[in-house]
Amino acid sequence: MNNLRAYRQRRPSSTLRKEAGVALFAAIIALLLVTAVAAGMIILSNTEINVDANYRDEQVALFAAKAGLQEGRDRALTGNANPIALPTFLPGGAGSYASYIIASGVSPSSGSSTTNTYYDTEFANELNGTMTLPSGSGWYTTYATNGNYSGPSSSPVPYQWVRVNLKVDRSAYNSGTPYYVDGNSSNGAKQVCYDSVNQHEVVISAASCSAASANYQPVYDITSFAVTPNGTHRMLQDEVTPMSFNLGFPSALTIPGQIGNFAGATSNPYHMNGSDGSGSAPAIAGCTANAPAVPAIGVSPGNDAAGTQTNLAKVDGSLPRPDHYTGSCGSTPCVANVTLNTSMSSPANLDQILPLIEQNANALLQPSPPPANGVSTANYGWSDVTGALLGGTWTNPSTNPQIVYVDGNFDLGPNTGSGILVVTGNFTYHGNSGWNGIILVVGDGTTTFLGQGGGNGEFNGAVFVATTRDANGNQLSNFGVANFDISGGGGNGIYYNSCWINTVQQPVSYQLLSSKEISH
Repeated sequence: MNNLRAYRQRRPSSTLRKEAGVALFAAIIALLLVTAVAAGMIILSNTEINVDANYRDEQVALFAAKAGLQEGRDRALTGNANPIALPTFLPGGAGSYASYIIASGVSPSSGSSTTNTYYDTEFANELNGTMTLPSGSGWYTTYATNGNYSGPSSSPVPYQWVRVNLKVDRSAYNSGTPYYVDGNSSNGAKQVCYDSVNQHEVVISAASCSAASANYQPVYDITSFAVTPNGTHRMLQDEVTPMSFNLGFPSALTIPGQIGNFAGATSNPYHMNGSDGSGSAPAIAGCTANAPAVPAIGVSPGNDAAGTQTNLAKVDGSLPRPDHYTGSCGSTPCVANVTLNTSMSSPANLDQILPLIEQNANALLQPSPPPANGVSTANYGWSDVTGALLGGTWTNPSTNPQIVYVDGNFDLGPNTGSGILVVTGNFTYHGNSGWNGIILVVGDGTTTFLGQGGGNGEFNGAVFVATTRDANGNQLSNFGVANFDISGGGGNGIYYNSCWINTVQQPVSYQLLSSKEISH
């Protein structure tokens, strides 16, 4: 031990200093490594925070754009508290062909894409392939965003505008290449419609979809553009078409299939008239009932249920006052063989529409649980209808259209309603009963239309009586035997009215055909 101590005492001081320098260098290297690791962790953490923030901003913009689409679809419905007017002109037409819902201070058409953050570059591309919208403001209509969708003014959802326009053949513009529905660029400015029977889009040359075919519905582009406070952009576009029941009536009273029992009214005030607007229904603002006249009663060609005469002859011979049945025939009684539109031409086609009506009913009356065989024998009355409506009352029933679906028998009683009434069993009405709109008496093989007593009720619109199911609830391949019996009759005749027929079929929703995000 003494020797070791003596050795250390004899070591030069320079050697000790060298060993101390190496230790310091090693400590510095270790400190640098720890610092680098810490800095890397901080950078990584900040990167993750930025990624999360960017993702959150992207999601905010995405859902804001979706909120805009929802506002556009909802406010396109006439029943909305703040509806917008849908464009009726194609781009380049003489009037407004775009409806914008805009946030405060936003103008999607002013300036240019380089000077205006919210410039609608997508519509400019769809119109003509350039980045310039038409000059002036007569080509579009603007509406303010609604707080129910965009949130309170203090914290609005950041979508800037929503545009609604009729779809044209030259539609989606992506990566510099326009898309044509029919693949024909020469039809780029023509309107696109939705064929509700064959369920696909078509390009038409007619002035409107309805003019091209009763089965065609307009297609609307709804485009929503969102920009967050941090500058994130998202643009979404839906293509939608009205969910229309597409009910068309060739006569004031239409009875397809075989006629079973038919008894006309004996009272003098009772009439059926196929001249549009011939009754005393309340007027509908903006609509003039001037459609071509139709027969008072329309039946199917062929023999009646007894097989001894045609349906037409059966009805003709059952009218106590033949001159009270007028319309397009040029003579009385105006009873004619008629052709049904596609949507109502068979039980199968009609049964595609009835569930849609049922789903959108304001008052739905059905047994609970439903009968096992699908045929209801339940009996309902007017009080059941008013009880099924919200609040238990029906404000202005003669002018406030509702959809009433009755799975069973129904007695209207001495009441007047308006809208669409579906009865799948026996429908009973009285002399003071009345309805403005559409009545469908359809369903099982016991369908009967009864009129009882005197009074001054009136049916304005159209009535359709058909048997679509047998007594076990099975769908028939062809319309079955239908009965129409009137005892007395009162004044409640049937008067064709196109305004009421069309009004009560206003879209209750819009069917989504496609949805996409557009790069911006």
